[in-house]
Amino acid sequence: MEEIIRLGSARSLAANGYVPAECRARFADSPEPLVRAAVAASVTDEPPGLLARLAADRDPSVRFFLAMNEHLPPGLLAVLAEDPDPSVRSSVVNHWRHPPEPVRRAFLRDPDPDIRRAAASVHSPPADLLPALLADPQTRAIAVRYAGPTR
Repeated sequence: MEEIIRLGSARSLAANGYVPAECRARFADSPEPLVRAAVAASVTDEPPGLLARLAADRDPSVRFFLAMNEHLPPGLLAVLAEDPDPSVRSSVVNHWRHPPEPVRRAFLRDPDPDIRRAAASVHSPPADLLPALLADPQTRAIAVRYAGPTR
């Protein structure tokens, strides 16, 4: 493995699910964001706290890929759902199929129109948010499928 790393292929090892977790976890400290992102996408929480550390990574690409990780607990998904970077929130919208109601509502009211559109595409909006989604040119075409006929 050391030889592979020296050859510049740390990212491949970090992404390889056949490499033991304790070996892959060391890549979470890599100075290269692409290597940390490769780990973030699929690593388990070994050692404990690894996923939380990745959720606090300074590089948004790491947090973006972490949102795709099927081992990520709902609490950390909720943290990423409030990330300041829209690409991270977008990743959460697209990968968290059953977020709690407050998270879905936040996505549907997000300041970023792409997040609102994505959320309206995958989550049925509550009735009280539907008028705002219908009035918004960015979400109107998607929200109309949830609207019933009116007079």
